[in-house]
Amino acid sequence: MLERAITLHKLGKLQQASEIYEEILKHSPRNIDALHFFGLMHAEVHQWDMALDLIERAVKVNDQSPDILNNLGIVLKELGRFDEARSNFEKALVLNPNYAEAYNNLGIVFQEQERLEDALIQYDAAIGLKVQYVEAYNNRGNVLNQLNKFEEAILSCDKAIEFKNNYAQAYFNKGIALKGLGRSVEAQLNYAQAIALKGHYPEAYFNSAVLYQETLELEAAVSNYKKAIELRATYVQAHFNLGSVLIMLNQPDVALLSFVKAIEIDKTHAEAYLNCGNIFKAFKEANKALSNYNKAIELREDYAEAYGNRGTIYHEEGEFEKAIKDYEKALSLKPQLTKVAFSLSSLGVGAPPQSMPTESLIELFDSYASQFDDHLLGVLVYKAPEILVDQFNRFQKDQVESMLDLGCGTGLCGESFAPHARLITGVDISEKMIGQAKGKGIYSKLICADLVDFLEHSTSSYDLVVSADVFIYMGDLDKLFRAVASQLKVNGLLSFTIENSQSISYELKTTQRYGHSLAYILQLASLNDFSVLEIKDVQLRKEKDVFISGSAILMRRSAVA
Repeated sequence: MLERAITLHKLGKLQQASEIYEEILKHSPRNIDALHFFGLMHAEVHQWDMALDLIERAVKVNDQSPDILNNLGIVLKELGRFDEARSNFEKALVLNPNYAEAYNNLGIVFQEQERLEDALIQYDAAIGLKVQYVEAYNNRGNVLNQLNKFEEAILSCDKAIEFKNNYAQAYFNKGIALKGLGRSVEAQLNYAQAIALKGHYPEAYFNSAVLYQETLELEAAVSNYKKAIELRATYVQAHFNLGSVLIMLNQPDVALLSFVKAIEIDKTHAEAYLNCGNIFKAFKEANKALSNYNKAIELREDYAEAYGNRGTIYHEEGEFEKAIKDYEKALSLKPQLTKVAFSLSSLGVGAPPQSMPTESLIELFDSYASQFDDHLLGVLVYKAPEILVDQFNRFQKDQVESMLDLGCGTGLCGESFAPHARLITGVDISEKMIGQAKGKGIYSKLICADLVDFLEHSTSSYDLVVSADVFIYMGDLDKLFRAVASQLKVNGLLSFTIENSQSISYELKTTQRYGHSLAYILQLASLNDFSVLEIKDVQLRKEKDVFISGSAILMRRSAVA
């Protein structure tokens, strides 16, 4: 009967084999082979508890069988009981010191316990006993990847592939090593080969997607993350990463669904809560944003970014004391958060920096680019470009040859001045803003750069420099004025707006924008040989349904250097 059960078992006729194993054990409950093989059958279908019960009963009958001890170790390993698994593999090796499979399995346990050097020793021992042990070579490559020994990992994976050229997992691990070496194209080829050999390979699709994401091939990244999720619906990190890519593709509403799904699968995923909060913040849904930031902080008490972003909500809602508390907590956890330090200084804590941090500016305008025009013109009733054009027309009747749009954004100012300048150069710190401006076809040249850096290294000269609603992101304007003066032709015009301030020079307001005093602007004009043609009080745009007062200023560079 036992031989028939084993034959049916090998043929995959598990129900029939099961019935015979049960019948044998009914009459002979200590039949070691029936216990052992019936346990193995349950292990094959991942019924680990049943497998454990049967194989442990087999060990009680005979605890001197290396094979049974090895298989008991495998079941215990799958149940996460690593110390017990290791003990059984070691007992098997005492009984049979040439047991290559037990060395390999012991290596896997050490790897799970993050004892990587010990794992390498076991894999080397397995290979020493079994020269063509492809699984051990592959496992060894995996450990070497974890140790960042990528060149050695490739050699180990190649050895596995040499002995088994259709070994999908070895191609996968080789892909990881190649990625570690920065050889992205080769890594993608190995992931593709792994997928070709083993179609149902969510990890390979995921790793391929990560590479595409890093190389900004975002549509390909989305496709591969979706394939990984199709193969494993509960792949939480694939859902999370898919959301992150969709944010990069400016699809926040769809990204939100991915982050919510990640949370459904793993309710402890603090980063997903943070990203949900960020999306609700962008959607101006403060209560939902706060709820998600609160959950992120509940899950991770040291989550500096969550404190900082929650502080931003309190700041925008005018709850300044709460904002200050959160900003200070964020900075205590991560002092390098310059954006948070800037926000805190706008509430009067600490000395304000001379300008908004560069990374904050880039983040602000990159995230704002696609909706910038609609929001600025429709919601904020932005008027600066038309105000400056009207002012320009009162003093300059003829078209100028060359204009520099300093902080050009999406090109709103360039559009307004297009009839008045033959060649327009646009400069902005945000690539995504520049991308929007390109689509308008009004600029002869567009450059992504820091404004002062651009001016200080430029070899061009201009008849007109325009800067609408740009100085509000810069406090100290001394270097900028000097740089503009060096690039303007004699009698060239400088046209710009400021938010008004009653300070001596400039101040950082609670809105996180800079205001400048007219006395400070006049001082800069005098120091840099500008004559002021007009200062006009204007309403620049709305903020919280209230118009912001400012000045439109037109200056001419005098002939005196």
